[in-house]
Amino acid sequence: MTSRLFEDLPTHARLLFIRLRNLGEAVLDTANLRALKHWRPDLHITTLVEALYTDLYAADP
Repeated sequence: MTSRLFEDLPTHARLLFIRLRNLGEAVLDTANLRALKHWRPDLHITTLVEALYTDLYAADP
C-alpha cells in the first residue's frame, strides 16, 4: 500500500517527513528517505527534526 501511495504522487511532489523523537527511528529514516529519493528522484523531500538530530540528517542529504 505504501509504495502505491508514492507511485500515485504527481511528478515533483513535495513531501514533509516529521521525526521528533527516537534516535533509532531517525537512523532508519535516513536509509528509507535515501531509497525513496533514489526511486523517485523527482520528489522534493523535506525533513523536520528536533535540533538534536539535525547533524544526522545533514550528513545524509
